[in-house]
Amino acid sequence: MSSTAGQYANHFYGTGGQLGVLSQVRTPLSWLSVRIDAGYQSLGGRTAWVTDADGKTVGPMQRSDAMYSAAASLVLRWPGLRTTVQPYALAGGGSYWVRSSASLPSILLDPIDHSVSATTRTNGFNVGAGLEAPYRRAIVFGEVRYQQFGQLPMRFVPVSVGVRLR
Repeated sequence: MSSTAGQYANHFYGTGGQLGVLSQVRTPLSWLSVRIDAGYQSLGGRTAWVTDADGKTVGPMQRSDAMYSAAASLVLRWPGLRTTVQPYALAGGGSYWVRSSASLPSILLDPIDHSVSATTRTNGFNVGAGLEAPYRRAIVFGEVRYQQFGQLPMRFVPVSVGVRLR
């Protein structure tokens, strides 16, 4: 009899979803503001095949991950640019809580599938760029960010579209 080695294939995350809130405060400099945001990202589910020490497939492992984040960023705009659609860049740091859940296959003489979950917190950074335009009493924006955190490290590129009230 061989024991389970817990090996599984690495896969990239697929599509997920995100929900966030933000507050942005302008500074006396028209081209600089400070943004505080918090969010939840569902990183999607994936299946990996678990093998035993001999390389024999034991069964599928279902895994899902979610991330909670809180970050502070500086937002830079181009001074003197007089267009309706305004580009901006942002950079900052934050804390990230990643919750991973997995359903492991039954092994050997144990016929019960097992579920495990763990939450880890780590610090990291984000950089990004976006476009914003006024619409009535709001500002419509779209942006892309690069987020990196953790020891491995974990890297994500979320794309966001939203509305900020003025």
